[in-house]
Amino acid sequence: MSTLTEDSSRMQHFPYSLQIPSWFLAANVTTPSTMTYTRVTKTVAPNIYFVPVVMTNKVYTTNVQSRAIAGQVVLAANTSIAQGLGPFTGIAACAHGSTSVQCQATASSNFGLTVGVEYDIQWPQYNKNRQGCNNGNPVHGSEDKCFVQPPCAGDLALMGTGSDPMQEVVQQWGASINGYWGDQSTSQINKYILDQKQLTAVAIGTDITQDLSAGNKQGTSKILDDRVNQDTVNFDVAGLGASSSQKLADYLDSANQNPVHNGRRLMPVPIVYPDVAENISPVVGYGLFLLESNQSAAGGTSTYYKDGQGNDPYCAIYVGPWNMGSTNGGVSSSGGATRVRLVQ
Repeated sequence: MSTLTEDSSRMQHFPYSLQIPSWFLAANVTTPSTMTYTRVTKTVAPNIYFVPVVMTNKVYTTNVQSRAIAGQVVLAANTSIAQGLGPFTGIAACAHGSTSVQCQATASSNFGLTVGVEYDIQWPQYNKNRQGCNNGNPVHGSEDKCFVQPPCAGDLALMGTGSDPMQEVVQQWGASINGYWGDQSTSQINKYILDQKQLTAVAIGTDITQDLSAGNKQGTSKILDDRVNQDTVNFDVAGLGASSSQKLADYLDSANQNPVHNGRRLMPVPIVYPDVAENISPVVGYGLFLLESNQSAAGGTSTYYKDGQGNDPYCAIYVGPWNMGSTNGGVSSSGGATRVRLVQ
């Protein structure tokens, strides 16, 4: 969070302390450690026009101090999100066999995801009969054999661990679901991706199983590229061969460069957990992802998603928790959506 102030003002960034001030109570924050805020104080000396008339020792100016505090506060878990989320999902990397409630508790650790790593927001084509998949019940650590194309790097890196999202995706979703949620018509997909409309409102705990589908990849790919190209920084400064973490760092640093990014490459999506035991796919939080580009300099047009094959996944770089309205992502470790508000 940054704040513009005059030279004589004073800006402080400081963490929550054990003392609970009155303005904090007004911020409606349930977990103090997830709040980040900025306090700005300003001292000015305005002219006094009437008071000196009754003063023995005339004073025509006096110092007046003002203060404002803005905080990034966490929305209540039952807050209904009606627009702004993209029609894709991130998969929480929770311990295999967890319940959805247990998975929600991992919000403070980004659901097992790592900032700056590339994950699936729509999975590659699934085929349970593919050689090595073992008829839809693969050996733990070889779930990638059930996909026609390899999943994204971050999910592949988790394969075989105790928190392997591919296990849930393979066992719960199968061939008809790949992480897309929404209508399959191109006109609706255009509204979802470019106009930030949603098929339906969601909240933490909402089961979106009924809204999940195979999607329309032919129509979706170009619209994703359109969103990327609406960003003033639709390219990766360090080049196409740079690491995902470097691409993310360069994009965020462009807030202080020329051109300045406008945030269109950043897409918030629900983080879900395909719960095999309960046969549901509930929302356990919200994550922000940086859409990929195949351009390394300004002036070009990215065709990253359109150039992919129909069976390929849609990959994007995990930025962190979703802070509504921000073009730089959130700084909280909470998995619930946050927003900046003036609390004093």
